[in-house]
Amino acid sequence: MSRIDTIREFVTRNRVAVGAASLAVVVVATVIVLVTAGDEPGPSTDPVATTSTAVAGGTTQAAGPTVPGTTSAPPVSGVNPLSGQPFEGSGPVVAVKLDNTPDARPHIGLAAADLVFEAPVEGGLTRFTALYLSELPALVGPVRSARPVDADLLAPFAPVLVSTGGQQSVYRQLQGAGVDLVDQTSGDLFQTLERPAPVNLFLSLEIAAPGFPPRLPPVEALPFADVPGLEGTAAETVIIPFSATSTVEWRYDGTSYQRFDNDQPFQVLPTFDAAPEPYAVDTVLVQFAAQRSAGYTDSAGADVPTFDVIGFGRVLVFHGGRMVEGEWRRGAQEDGTALVDAAGNPLRIPPGRLLVEIVPRNLAVEFR
Repeated sequence: MSRIDTIREFVTRNRVAVGAASLAVVVVATVIVLVTAGDEPGPSTDPVATTSTAVAGGTTQAAGPTVPGTTSAPPVSGVNPLSGQPFEGSGPVVAVKLDNTPDARPHIGLAAADLVFEAPVEGGLTRFTALYLSELPALVGPVRSARPVDADLLAPFAPVLVSTGGQQSVYRQLQGAGVDLVDQTSGDLFQTLERPAPVNLFLSLEIAAPGFPPRLPPVEALPFADVPGLEGTAAETVIIPFSATSTVEWRYDGTSYQRFDNDQPFQVLPTFDAAPEPYAVDTVLVQFAAQRSAGYTDSAGADVPTFDVIGFGRVLVFHGGRMVEGEWRRGAQEDGTALVDAAGNPLRIPPGRLLVEIVPRNLAVEFR
């Protein structure tokens, strides 16, 4: 039996069916009951998601130069490979693909992620890939489709990826990268909320996670180290102009970097019935990478982009109100990403919650 078959069998045995088809959310005292839309979820409503089933077979050969200086050392025991903080457990890493359109906000469960990747998609927008290990929130979303860059980004983490589907070519690449795939065909993992489709699907992570195969990343995917602080340039504000309609700003408040979108506070929900809270992380890492077409378009005819995150390029690390500039290096899809400073010395990421911004290599990122 494959790992995915095992997951599906577990979910089927432990499914939580709490009512007939509905988008309503029933709140009884402090208990939230999320009503599912039926036993068999339908296909993804994402315009670029042409299938919502795991594709059997297929491998991918990652492009990019072999770069000296990358490492495949195993992670240190007792350390969370997503944050560099103390951790005891068997995993796995659970990655969830999240929408980031205005209708998708406020997100639920995003702040619990140890590590988040943000990358541009078509239409001047971005999407998140949130990775969980130390904390498993009851609800995460809204969940959307996998994208071409995900295979290369996620391979070193050996995760289970939860999405609402994806192009067949994208699924083949993910399977070739050793990523387990969970989607709407995998049982009653998804709950529907009263939000406009397609941003109304949320993952019941507490229900799903016990059925996932226990394992931790086989390599050091990112270089964390408990250092007293980054030396470098003062940088209390980071401005990332993804498009004419989407500018992300990170503002250091003396403790962490809080996020603003188009000059408005970016707020998230820890649980469905909680009050909105500012979204903040300990470290922001800006990784510049070559952008190219993924080879297909969305329903509006716009090219779907992807990024070359294997190879090398410029990197900016923001922590504690300071910035260090350097270079990221990665030799192959199965390798972790190494960082070096301007002098070529190893650069380590301070422990804590991390957000990695994947940006086009010529984008004018500002900081002050």
